Amino acid sequence: QLRGFEKVPLAVGASKTIGFELMRRDLSYWDVVSQQWVIPAGEFTLSVGWSSRDLKASTTITPVQA
Repeated sequence: QLRGFEKVPLAVGASKTIGFELMRRDLSYWDVVSQQWVIPAGEFTLSVGWSSRDLKASTTITPVQA
């Protein structure tokens, strides 16, 4: 699921560092039984690229459970 994006104009051969924050809610789903937002246990893969079909880099994170 897309959780953030930023359009960054670059000249050919240039690079730029960008960043954005993922909040707890960005990794959560609504549990209808407990009536609260829940972060599933386990790992999440974060990917960047031109599109979902052209990913250039990925990393894995494990959120800290509250």
